[in-house]
Order: sequence, then structure tokens, then C-alpha cells
Amino acid sequence: MAWLQSSLGWQFDHQDIIVNDWGVLIGVLIGILGTIAFIFKIGEWKGLVDSDRSAFRDFMSEIRQKVDDIWKGLGGSPVTESASPIQLTDFGRVISKEIEATKWAAETVPLLRDRLADKTRYEIQEYCDKYVNEAAFADATLEFRAHEIAFNHGIKLENIANVLSVVLRDALLKEFEM
Repeated sequence: MAWLQSSLGWQFDHQDIIVNDWGVLIGVLIGILGTIAFIFKIGEWKGLVDSDRSAFRDFMSEIRQKVDDIWKGLGGSPVTESASPIQLTDFGRVISKEIEATKWAAETVPLLRDRLADKTRYEIQEYCDKYVNEAAFADATLEFRAHEIAFNHGIKLENIANVLSVVLRDALLKEFEM
């Protein structure tokens, strides 16, 4: 302690230093230990947050799967997805291939071209929905194939109609370069 007194120029009574320094020393030590404990608790908290985020991602993935299962229970996998414009899902593209929707649409476009030439994209989409539901299944061959595909995939006929409608709409929009 003598070197501290001489280097700082302080004059201390030896008894005062011991009593006063122990109090400060214990206070500083408690502060340091508290800070270390606080830092460890922050690290522990961050680990819990990261764990919760991971669990939340897993939970959301499980929810998506359950929603897909619900769709299947309501009439099969959805064949279209809500996008702008409405698009076929992977399953919808499988159905489209099986029913040869592209070939059917190519044969149907010339029949509808003049009626829809001045329509908007939305009006064309609405017309395709109505046309498929009212006229497409008038063709016995197409209707038979649609029934077979619906039965084989465990879906409703309206899903086949949705596929035909989207493919027809896309063919018409391509025809009109929209």
C-alpha cells in the first residue's frame, strides 16, 4: 500500500484503508458478479427465444400440413391456388395432363374467339368458368374422362371444371396477347 500512497500522493491511515476498502471491494465484486450473472441470463434468454422461433416455424409447417389435409377431406387436393391470376397447383397440372386440357382448350378457343375479343381479362376468366360448367361437359367423351379422373383421384367434378377453366382462360389470354 505504501507504493500506492507514494505514487498517488495520498496520505491514508492504515486502519481506514482496510475498513473502507473492504466495503468498496465487496461492492465492486458484487457488481461484477451481478453483471456476469446478467450476461449469462441474457444468453440463456436468447437461447430460449431462438428455441421458440424454431418451434414456431415447426408449428406453422404443421398448420400448413393440416390445412392441406382439410382440403383433401373437402373434396381432394385443391387444383388451383389463389394468386393473381388464379393458377393451377402441381396437382392441378397432373389433372390437366390426364384430361388433356391443353388440347381441349386449343380446340375450344376458335369457337369463343369472336365472342370474347373485346372483353377484359377478368371477364374472360368469368366467361370460362361459366362455359366450362355449362357447355364443356356436353361432350360425352370429355365428361366420361372427367368422371374417371375425378373418381381415380378422389376429387369432385368441380375440381376438374376448375382445371379446364384455368387452362381455357390461359389459352384465350394467349390468343388475345393479354
